[in-house]
Amino acid sequence: MLKILNWTSAVLDRISRIVAVPMMASFFLMILLGVFTRFVLRRPMLGISDYSTTSFVWSCFLGASILFRSKEHIVIAGFVNLLPAKVKALVSVLMEVIELAFFIFVFLIGITVVGKVHVTRMVSTGMPMSMLYSALPVCMFTCAIHSSANLMNKIFDHKSDSRAAEKGPVL
Repeated sequence: MLKILNWTSAVLDRISRIVAVPMMASFFLMILLGVFTRFVLRRPMLGISDYSTTSFVWSCFLGASILFRSKEHIVIAGFVNLLPAKVKALVSVLMEVIELAFFIFVFLIGITVVGKVHVTRMVSTGMPMSMLYSALPVCMFTCAIHSSANLMNKIFDHKSDSRAAEKGPVL
């Protein structure tokens, strides 16, 4: 079970990385194209803001998931670093449980929001707003998998996180 969870975490991380890079590149290129057409050609492209906003939101949420798994996000650990090793390990497990509960809670709220905004359309493209808002539950789901893997590794395998148990799949 632990190996499957670690493998799933690694696969989701790899997919997030594969999708996030083109999303960010497309965001950047769409903004450049929008500025060029609006200010140089004096003919703004309709829909560029809808597409750029969607790609920006998705790349941010995917980036958050990537940073959470790699533990490269902002951490304020001044108090925890003062604790003895056994208490620090217990606090680490407790924090992982709190994070997992948070991810599940926001995932469920995100599913509800996506269902409610699906009937709403973006102004210039007509894309459903659910395309934009679905980044939230997708990110929360991937973070919940990463957190579950980290939690199980800390409890059963005594590894520091899910990255310690595998090198990641080759996709």
